Amino acid sequence: MRHFRFQWKAEDEETAASLFNAEFGSAYEDLQYSRLKNKALMREFFSLFKSFSLFNLLRENFALMNLFDILIGNQDRHAHNWKVLYINQKPTFGPLYDNGASLGWQLPEEQIQQQLHSVQKMNTFFKKSRVKMGMDNKESPRIKAKQVLYYLSINYPNETRLFYNKLPDFNLDTLEEYLKPFPLLTKTRKQFIIEMIRFRRMKMLEILKEGGTANEQY
Repeated sequence: MRHFRFQWKAEDEETAASLFNAEFGSAYEDLQYSRLKNKALMREFFSLFKSFSLFNLLRENFALMNLFDILIGNQDRHAHNWKVLYINQKPTFGPLYDNGASLGWQLPEEQIQQQLHSVQKMNTFFKKSRVKMGMDNKESPRIKAKQVLYYLSINYPNETRLFYNKLPDFNLDTLEEYLKPFPLLTKTRKQFIIEMIRFRRMKMLEILKEGGTANEQY
């Protein structure tokens, strides 16, 4: 992680968790131990982020980060897994790192086989996806990814549109070629990764088209 600082010629760096703790103190800490779940917790985190001193500077990349994590099924984007670099004294959203808990990493080979041959199971996997939203440091993710997706499409329309305009151009053939030489991934798992991204891209595009549902209030 420290290599980003030298690679980007940054004078300093701070994880989001450090910045949130420094600025919000107990208000941020209390959310980590809160019993709130899903939509209620999501709203509190977004509300806190909106009052963050770097909100206007980081909002676009923060939204794009969450959309990307939903696409790859990342369940571990806590606030220690993204950071701000200070380049020429200017705060800059740093590269994403520690993306290991994604792409169905937790699924055994047998379950992957079932997913590949069942649209229903692939859909269930998508619907059950949970995220930490770049703010929640709890061990297990508590917020449904689909709710974050709706929230972003409604409250961050410009940022969401930017992501979705690029989404249809995501080249799965390039991804497939990239995966081929990986010796530790089985052929089945490589196939699953391709189909998972294809399926989640389709679902995300559908949700954008819906623009939220009438009974969802954010």
